[in-house]
Formats: sequence, C-alpha cells, structure tokens
Amino acid sequence: MSKGRVNGFALPFRVGRFIPMGCHTMNNLTSKDIQETIGHTAILRPEWLRIPDTIRYSGIGRSSLYTLIGDGKIRSVSIRKRGAVKGIRLISVDSIDSYLNSLSEAQCDNSRANSGESTND
Repeated sequence: MSKGRVNGFALPFRVGRFIPMGCHTMNNLTSKDIQETIGHTAILRPEWLRIPDTIRYSGIGRSSLYTLIGDGKIRSVSIRKRGAVKGIRLISVDSIDSYLNSLSEAQCDNSRANSGESTND
C-alpha cells in the first residue's frame, strides 16, 4: 500500500485493498471513489497534538495549557535540537482527556453533594 495522488494532489491516507472495484490505478480515482475509500478506513486518533491543535481540541487556552503542564496535570514533550531555545511542544491527548474527565467527575460529585444525593448507592 502506498499513498497516492489524484489530479496532482497527495491523498492524506493510504490507498490499498479498499479501492472500489472499478478503479485499477490511482489515476482513475474520482472524488466519489475517494469518498468511498475514506468511508472504509479507520479514523486515526493522534496521540500527541501541537499547542494550537490542543487549544482547538480541548477549548483550553494557551496560558492555561502551559500552567497545567507546569503543574504536571497534562503531559507534554518538547522536541528540539541540542542547545536550541525553540522547539516543538507536543501535548498528550490521553492526558488532556484524563484531566477533563477528572474535572467532570469532580463537578458531578460536587453537584451531588450540594443537592443532598448520596454517592454511596
């Protein structure tokens, strides 16, 4: 399987056994064929996101993200050359999800406690 090109544009996915039966080469793909192919491939969930993507994904602002990273509540890595000041900061999607889920659970527990519901059922 290899990535292909359609009308000079690179496809963002690998095309292989899921190519519709009427297509024998990459040059014969139509937009309908591409849509059918995309429909049969698994949606990939990234493990790491850059800061702008993390902001869009989570809704957490840039300053708050760096505060959470500093507090150790969200995992991140910085990729840079030795001795370089600038680099690429990547944020773990799993740690974002865990953090947001813990906030959600804490808020649910607080609302139950305030309403008088018992959490020991």
